Amino acid sequence: MGIINHRQSYMNDNGIQQEHVPTELAEKAMQTARKLYPHEKWELLENGIFIAKSRMPRSAEQIHTLEKELRQARILVTRGSTIYLLPETPPPGEKHVKYPDAVVDGYIMEF
Repeated sequence: MGIINHRQSYMNDNGIQQEHVPTELAEKAMQTARKLYPHEKWELLENGIFIAKSRMPRSAEQIHTLEKELRQARILVTRGSTIYLLPETPPPGEKHVKYPDAVVDGYIMEF
């Protein structure tokens, strides 16, 4: 099974348009995120970091939490990982379970 072409572009820190080209691990990350949240929409936030649309912060506290998670995600991306920041709600059917923060290379993680 080959890699599905999910190229997306983003604006880097210098204001230059770049393209995210998925690897095999990126494909695993995407598949895991979509399996956990099949109806979620995902946006490329920056190179190697995707975020659930419903995860976009709406308060100062959520912005602070996202900034902490992004610092950790950026470290992993510099080592070649692909991160999907998950919604802040449990996956469907998992009501009283602590929800994870992210999918990293196909693994469900808590930062």
